[in-house]
Amino acid sequence: MPVLIQMMNNETLNKLKAHAVSTTINFVRGFINDEEDDTEDENKKGNKILEKYSTQLFTTLITLLKKGITENHEPLQEEVMNLISIMANIIEKDFAKYYNDLMPMMLEIISVVGMQTMQ
Repeated sequence: MPVLIQMMNNETLNKLKAHAVSTTINFVRGFINDEEDDTEDENKKGNKILEKYSTQLFTTLITLLKKGITENHEPLQEEVMNLISIMANIIEKDFAKYYNDLMPMMLEIISVVGMQTMQ
């Protein structure tokens, strides 16, 4: 996680930032798979690992979403929103502290998409 977060923060190309987010999505999904082989203890261990990095990750995702909106880079916006959704399910109640930062940007994206479909 630290390497992926660092890449999201320090990479200069939006395309590579989006790939780092996508890689993180796949990494996180590996922890939350509902396969029959996984025990509840294994899932809890995975969630604890992800919770350890959640603050740093959400801070980065908020910055990336702002960048994606400002630069109108839809692939970055899409990947960031997917990861936010997955992580919100993992951290559950703790997601509330990020809500006020994220919701105005989500509304902005929705309004832009709405205006594009009306044209």
